[in-house]
Amino acid sequence: MARDYTKFLRDDGRLNVSLILRKTYTQMVNEHRRQEHVFRPVFEAQFWSFDLEQAKLKANENGETVSSADLAQQVLDGMDDNDWWKCMQAFEEHLIAHFHESPEQWSHHLDPVYDEQEQAGWVKRQ
Repeated sequence: MARDYTKFLRDDGRLNVSLILRKTYTQMVNEHRRQEHVFRPVFEAQFWSFDLEQAKLKANENGETVSSADLAQQVLDGMDDNDWWKCMQAFEEHLIAHFHESPEQWSHHLDPVYDEQEQAGWVKRQ
């Protein structure tokens, strides 16, 4: 069945989060933030690039092979609550703003939501 993922977009082209259950949306954000093309610009905008590079250098010095996504998680784990929340908000904003670029990548999360919304008439879920 072909699904029209543009139904998840608001009029301004951004993801309409209110159409997705919070649990599903949270899973999407967590998956999204582990992608290098996402966490690098978010960390840069939030001034965490230096910390990410330091984590990479430390891992290299210790002879550890750690993925960039795991290093990014280490940086997040070391943040205080205020900085952590700012970063998470930036990750959410990134997903909301860039969802339209490849909505089909989220099919494994959104197909059940899409089918439910088709039956319910595209109503807010949050």
